[in-house]
Amino acid sequence: DVQLMGAALVGSAATGCEDAWSDIDLALQLRPDAELSQVVDRWTAQLYDQHGAVHHVDVVAQGVLYRAFLLASTLQVDLSFWPEVQFRATQPGFTLLFGSPRPATTPHVVDADHTIGMAWLYAVHARSAIARGRTWQAVMMLDQLRDQIIALGCLARDLNPYHGREADRLPSDLLAALSDA
Repeated sequence: DVQLMGAALVGSAATGCEDAWSDIDLALQLRPDAELSQVVDRWTAQLYDQHGAVHHVDVVAQGVLYRAFLLASTLQVDLSFWPEVQFRATQPGFTLLFGSPRPATTPHVVDADHTIGMAWLYAVHARSAIARGRTWQAVMMLDQLRDQIIALGCLARDLNPYHGREADRLPSDLLAALSDA
């Protein structure tokens, strides 16, 4: 694509942790004069027309568009479209395919105080949902509370809490208590 000036393989394949369930993650660096919507539309058409995409969803974070595609095979392909000045490694695992990235940034550190605050918010909302007889709202709040507890357990043990990536390494007694909940 002539509107790209760099690309990198990121995610599990770039960290050597790829397995049969891994998705494909590519970071694409746009030329300064590239029109984001044109580039995204072209790549989207290619994923649907040539690779069997059946759906996609967009996430925007810090000025970067992440478009996640679901293929008919259930393979997930994530393409991120980076403005030229932002293209860099932001997490461990960045295998440059071509181009010149900016210096890497340090990974985002999860704030334990914020995670604790979110945990008690979910706990309070779960309690009020139960009191009001709103079962499904209570279930959702309890699920979110459990996620915060898992993240805190990871933080306390220097494990990566992001999307539960290292949650399965938590002590078996903690995991058993969460299972019982």
